[in-house]
Amino acid sequence: MPDDQPNGDNPYDINSFKRTEDVADQQNTEPTFSSEPDTQATDQPPAGTPAAASTESAPFGAPSPQHTPSDSEGPAEYSDSTETTVVPEPGADRSVTPSDSSYAFDTEPATQPSAMPAMTETTFAQPVPEKKSKKRLIIGGIVAALLVLGVGGSAAAYTLVYQAPEKVLADAMTNLIQAKAVVYDGSLVYQSKDGDNKLNITFDGQANRASYGQDVDVKLTIDKKTYPLKASFLQTEDVTFYFKLDNLTETIESYQEEGEAIPPAARKLLDAIDGQWVNITLSDIKEWAQEYADTQKCVGEVFRSVKNDDAKFKEIADVYSKNPFVVSKGDVQSNDGNFGFDLDIDNAKQKSFVKGLNETALMKKLQKCDDSYKLNPEDYKEEKEDIDEKSNVRVYVSQWTHELRQVVSTYEDEENKGEFNLKPRFVDSVNVVAPTKAMTIEELQKLIDEVQQELYGGMEAPTETSSN
Repeated sequence: MPDDQPNGDNPYDINSFKRTEDVADQQNTEPTFSSEPDTQATDQPPAGTPAAASTESAPFGAPSPQHTPSDSEGPAEYSDSTETTVVPEPGADRSVTPSDSSYAFDTEPATQPSAMPAMTETTFAQPVPEKKSKKRLIIGGIVAALLVLGVGGSAAAYTLVYQAPEKVLADAMTNLIQAKAVVYDGSLVYQSKDGDNKLNITFDGQANRASYGQDVDVKLTIDKKTYPLKASFLQTEDVTFYFKLDNLTETIESYQEEGEAIPPAARKLLDAIDGQWVNITLSDIKEWAQEYADTQKCVGEVFRSVKNDDAKFKEIADVYSKNPFVVSKGDVQSNDGNFGFDLDIDNAKQKSFVKGLNETALMKKLQKCDDSYKLNPEDYKEEKEDIDEKSNVRVYVSQWTHELRQVVSTYEDEENKGEFNLKPRFVDSVNVVAPTKAMTIEELQKLIDEVQQELYGGMEAPTETSSN
């Protein structure tokens, strides 16, 4: 900015109007401006000067309907902003007062010099929008439509394939085979139709590929009298078994006839083991069944070695994928985001699966532990259904993750009916920890011997005998 140019804000606020100023005489003659607006100039502006914009001006960016640039004016100028700063000649008057019909310059501004140099022609340009090609618009519309149809069609095809009932069920089985760990709860109810007898078991637990733990709550009703019992079971990776019985004294007392008391020696035993963990090791089992203990040790070592070997379980899942013998019968149900399948068995595919299963790496390891892991495909043949029995197995599978959510098995005959219910939740890992304090099986056996000694003196406790 020149040194003699007045300071302050730019007073040229033209509100996006395009205006061309008259070119003053280049000699040092001062142009004369009337303080009153020139009516003739307003109605009929001189050549080269556009008429004043009306109050209903075109929106920003649209070309002025009152002025079209001529060839002598050159190409239209474009501005990226709604304001254009114009630097006048040094000493030029910067005071502009807009009126209703034109711009009027104050003849006596406070800082106006005695002479005004000539002002060059100044053009305030508005951007002229580029005319869009109809061909480009049509092509763009076609491309957009194809994208919408393509995405929608792909989503529909994905839904039809991924959520096809046979795929949902097959995936549920392969996911079950490859599961690393599970937390579950369930129940078993079996009762006579007359209501006199009933077995009600509820349970919950957790398991991984090498260990498990489970709590069981049993209520047995016989002749309308209920006997409660709570128990817990656990197996660690080193194939050590633990069990615990809770409320044992209460359970035994419920068996007693009215007025009959538990002998003091027996109560001593019950109090000692009620709620107490007892462990059984492989060494303990060897004393009773050497062969069974050796098999359990070998099997435990196999599962401990493959606990984190996903490839071994994927191999079995791949065999099942080729032979999905668990199939759906009847209509597929829907419940709370899950598909419900009534299950049936395809015996031909089951036989093929068993053949392939025998050849997997995991099964070959287990077969070295015991020949019973060598499955005979001919054992899996179709069996005639007993017409007096009605049974069904229904599974619910998440339609999104294809994971098993619930298993419901029902049974009914002429006198009894039952229902088994299991709800698994698959997780990445569970930690099955052995109890910090547990009674050994030898200690338990010693307590039993002491009670027998008190009850029967030097006589041996009565035992059941069987004749060949």
